[in-house]
Amino acid sequence: GAACMNNTFCLGIFYFVVYIKKLYWSFTAETVTIVVVQLLMATQAVRKVHTLLNGLCVLMIYPASIAMVWILENICGLD
Repeated sequence: GAACMNNTFCLGIFYFVVYIKKLYWSFTAETVTIVVVQLLMATQAVRKVHTLLNGLCVLMIYPASIAMVWILENICGLD
């Protein structure tokens, strides 16, 4: 829970700085992937019992997130 909260908080601060300083944003694919990973982790975190299958699903989130960034950048055209 703390890792997701920290990621969300830091991402919010980062968005605020980008908005205030009017910086160019070229990380849309990565940002979308971070939000999706956080939502997936939230579904796993609320379970009362964690099984080996749940652990394997969590482990597969990392390679899936790399694939998602590649798909969003190269196929969907997000920057």
